Amino acid sequence: MNYVFDGIYDRYALTDPWVLLLEEDHYLAPDALHVLAMIIENRKTYCEKCEIISLGFYLKSFTNYGNHIAKLGAHPWYSSKHNMGMAFRRETWMKVKNCSEVNLCSHLIPSPQALRIYLFSLLHH
Repeated sequence: MNYVFDGIYDRYALTDPWVLLLEEDHYLAPDALHVLAMIIENRKTYCEKCEIISLGFYLKSFTNYGNHIAKLGAHPWYSSKHNMGMAFRRETWMKVKNCSEVNLCSHLIPSPQALRIYLFSLLHH
């Protein structure tokens, strides 16, 4: 995501497009991009505060599938439920990114003190 939002955005001077994430084992319906464009175009009417658009979600039951196939809904987002064709913009990514205080380098490379403690514990067992 950093490569997309910090690299590609700047490299190609993109204004603020929506980025669509797809899992490698999911297929797009033929009209998926058309539906996404319609939702984005009408976002102020549908849900102006919604920052993530999901083109699908996992159903618990298929009993009423036919009754709800042509409906849109606005729901609280759950990563395990609403990750089918998930689209969002850089502004949303920055909110997520700024919530993280994790610096991977500091977690992958131990501090000298942590390394000494680890080595000491190995030598004295």
